[in-house]
Amino acid sequence: MNIRNTAALAGLLVVLLAGCATREPPVATKPAPPPPEAAEPAPPPAAPTETYSRLAGRKIKPIAATPITIKTNCTYRDPTGYGGTLELQVKESQVSRFAAEIRVPKRGKCNFDFKDFRQTATEPSVTLMSNKGTCTVRMWEQEGKVTVAFNSCKDRCQGNSFDYVWPILVNTKTGKCS
Repeated sequence: MNIRNTAALAGLLVVLLAGCATREPPVATKPAPPPPEAAEPAPPPAAPTETYSRLAGRKIKPIAATPITIKTNCTYRDPTGYGGTLELQVKESQVSRFAAEIRVPKRGKCNFDFKDFRQTATEPSVTLMSNKGTCTVRMWEQEGKVTVAFNSCKDRCQGNSFDYVWPILVNTKTGKCS
């Protein structure tokens, strides 16, 4: 290597190192916030209709903690062919009849029968737990509809049809479901 190449390489090295050695502008630090005073916990809602703090300013209404009473024997189907049947009888949040079949096009169907479940809760939602397995069915009423939702119920379904199961909604006035 000749002296010119060595000098050029040394100059390039100096320029690169000088670029790395620039100082960053000082960062303005914010003063630490004052220590929080002992905040009093929010009082519990006085009634089920009171708006909870997390729902304030939103159009979401809290679910009323009132007993569910509904009786229906309905069939539903959407334009894609997804649908099913539901027999449901609940009085004062006590389930006396529950049978559902959900059909998922090109996937199979799911079957649920009350004899395979035990009721474990009435509030805030009616809860049915499978006698065998992990399947849980929950029911709650909100804005004139009872929702029947299914959780961890693959063992009640054919193939992977449970991956496509939606809750069943029942209109409390008409008994129609969707």
